[in-house]
Amino acid sequence: MGLARLGDVMADPFDAPLRPLFAGNLGSPNRTVFGLLMQLTVFGFKEKDIEAFLQRADLPSEAATNPNFPITLEQELHGLLLMLEELSPHRAYYTLPIRFADYISVNAFGLMGLTMLHAPTLRAAVEACLSLPQLAWGHARVTVHERADTFRISLTMDRPLLGGRARTVEALVRYCLTIDLVSIVKVIGDVMSVVGRPAHIRLPVSAVEDRPRLASEFGCPVTNEVGEAWAEYPLAVLNAPPPNADALAFEGYQQAARRACEAVGAKTSLAEQVKQLLSSASTPLARPEVAAMLGLSQRSLARKLKDEGANFGKLLADVRLERAVNLMGNPDLRIAEIAHRLGYSDAAAFSRAFQSWAGQSPSRWREEKLRL
Repeated sequence: MGLARLGDVMADPFDAPLRPLFAGNLGSPNRTVFGLLMQLTVFGFKEKDIEAFLQRADLPSEAATNPNFPITLEQELHGLLLMLEELSPHRAYYTLPIRFADYISVNAFGLMGLTMLHAPTLRAAVEACLSLPQLAWGHARVTVHERADTFRISLTMDRPLLGGRARTVEALVRYCLTIDLVSIVKVIGDVMSVVGRPAHIRLPVSAVEDRPRLASEFGCPVTNEVGEAWAEYPLAVLNAPPPNADALAFEGYQQAARRACEAVGAKTSLAEQVKQLLSSASTPLARPEVAAMLGLSQRSLARKLKDEGANFGKLLADVRLERAVNLMGNPDLRIAEIAHRLGYSDAAAFSRAFQSWAGQSPSRWREEKLRL
């Protein structure tokens, strides 16, 4: 994460030398749910359905109404995977991010967008974006290369270790690469105005429908190659000042954006921090692990929680109950699998705990719930 200076030479597909200039990773492990909510809304999910969708994605109900709710990259990718599985299988996945471009603007990125708008050069704007990944809600690693009279913004992404069909996970990678690329192109166009049009775009897909329309929309040739996502621009644009360049405003917005990045995932109380850690882990963390992550001894953790009127056991039970309800809404998950995900030694231990929470067994609760 953050910005890396690079100096090695590599070759591009056209056998012309590329010199890496700088790089960063938009796939911050910590982010807010805003990006996921925005994509769900753009792609036709109604407000009344979003809470139910987030529950299926194993996210707390609070996330549906609080766009600043902190989530992990793994949680967002899981949500996007479910989203792609629910959308029409006949719809080309690359068309979704391109449709999303109609709703993207530099202003949608808040402090990060203001920082980019007032940067002294486009290079400073892109570097600022890569140094603020928590506010960019992207997914890919980004490298900026220079060659001759052009520069290229290249995107790569590892295949995430998620559940789901392999074909859909591969589609998720193509989707993330494409939406990150389209977002970068759109934001650069907003920052640089008329001089911010790319010279060439390559989409990471096997086929492109209606290529002339896309070329007209982006104002440049559009090609495709599986696994490759990049946009090229005239080199002169990289060091050109945006129309709104203002050194003082740039520094002020950048400092505010850095503070906002530090605050992503922060909570106003220790109990809330503990609950968020327990919610974000694939299986609930043990007390020693939570204490270590918060930089506290177990005794200090217990004392500070007591001062807030909370205790670890109750917080863990609350998280397990909420996650249990979300997970049992998926009829394909067996009770034993749910018990494992929630950190129980076996299905019987989970059933006893659930009986104490809900007054009935998990199987009976699920039967009644799914009948509604």
